[in-house]
Amino acid sequence: MEDVIIVSIVFGFSAFVCTGIYKLIMAKMNRSQGIDSETFQRLAETFIQHKEEMNRRVRNLEAIIANEQHLSTPQIDETKSQNDSMLKNDLKNNNKKRIQ
Repeated sequence: MEDVIIVSIVFGFSAFVCTGIYKLIMAKMNRSQGIDSETFQRLAETFIQHKEEMNRRVRNLEAIIANEQHLSTPQIDETKSQNDSMLKNDLKNNNKKRIQ
């Protein structure tokens, strides 16, 4: 019987403490909801600066990728032309006869 009383006391006390902590957190959140205009302006300027920097980085990456694609394209063409010349030489061999 004493165990039930102890458990109920501990449960009641913990519920009281949790309710108090919840009220404190909610009061703190309600107090600090507003943002003054100076903080808002600072955040807006920082966001605009970040956006411009990201756009600059994207343009640089696009230029690098375009340059790499431009440089890698002739290598692919050379490989294709080598394969084509090998096939043409093999087909030009007149020693082979066709069987009908």
